Amino acid sequence: MKNNYDIIIIGGGPGGLSAAIYGARAGKKTLILERLMCGGQINVIKDIQNYPGVANIDGFDLGEIMRKQAQSFGAEIIYEAVTKIDKNKVITNNGEYFAKQIIIATGARAKKLGLPNEDELVGSGVSYCATCDGAFFKDKPVAVAGGGKKTIDEAIYLSAICSKVYIIAKTIVTMQDQIKSAKNIEIITPASIVMLEGQPLKSIVLDSGKRIDISGLFVAIGTQSETALLKDSGIKVDAKGFVITDNNLMTNLKDVYAVGDVRSGSPRQIVTACAEGARVVMLSNH
Repeated sequence: MKNNYDIIIIGGGPGGLSAAIYGARAGKKTLILERLMCGGQINVIKDIQNYPGVANIDGFDLGEIMRKQAQSFGAEIIYEAVTKIDKNKVITNNGEYFAKQIIIATGARAKKLGLPNEDELVGSGVSYCATCDGAFFKDKPVAVAGGGKKTIDEAIYLSAICSKVYIIAKTIVTMQDQIKSAKNIEIITPASIVMLEGQPLKSIVLDSGKRIDISGLFVAIGTQSETALLKDSGIKVDAKGFVITDNNLMTNLKDVYAVGDVRSGSPRQIVTACAEGARVVMLSNH
C-alpha cells in the first residue's frame, strides 16, 4: 500500500532527521511527517559552535544539510500536522499512514517571557540555552531570568564565562553553595523583566524601573513539550508532558519510540538528539 512504511518519524528536527538518515540508508521505507519546516528549533540558532566536526554553522544551514542527506538516501518528507497516533497508525490533518516502527521526535520549546520584542532579539542577545550560547558572551555582563534550579545551574555555568551574571527572579525556590562562592553573580529578587532595549540587546528594565546594562539575556523559566498530539494515544508522559521511554528509547507501546528533546530526561542538545535518532533505528535492526 502507498501509505505503508517501515519507519514513520514524527518531527523533522535533528533527532528525526538522524533517524531518517539511518533508516533510509539501511534500505527501510522511511517517512518524516513534519508540521512546518525541517530543522526544528535549530533553525533560529544563528551560530552553532558545539556540534562535533562542524564549527560555526548557522542552524538553518545545518538543518538543510541533514534534510538533504536524509532525502539523498530515499527518505520521504511530507509536510502535514500529525493529530493522533493509534497503535501502528499515524493520523494527520490530511490522511492516514501505517508503519512497523513509529518514532516520536516532535521536540520541545522553551517557555518565553512574552515581551513584545523577545522573538526579534533571539540570536541578538536573547537565548534559551546557556550551554549553547554562553560562549558568545565571554567577559560580558548577562542576566538569567527565572527562579528554579535550571536558573541557578545556568547562572553558575555562565559565571565562569561572563564578567557579571544577574539573576532576575520573582522568587528563588532553590539555592546552591556555588552561588555564594561566585563573586560575579548577583541576585535581584523579587523582580521581573518588563522591557528589552536595543537591537542587539543592550539593557533590560525591571518592574521596579531599574535599568541594567547587559549583552545577553538567558531565559530559564521552563520548557514546554510538543506532545499535544499524543492525547488519547495511551503513550505515557511524565508530569511535565515529556515522553517516558525505557533504556532502548521505546515508549510503553510496542514499536513506538521517542528521541530528542521530547523525551523525558533528554539533555536537549543537538548532538544527543542525533545520537538517539541513530540509536533507535540501529536497535530495531537487531
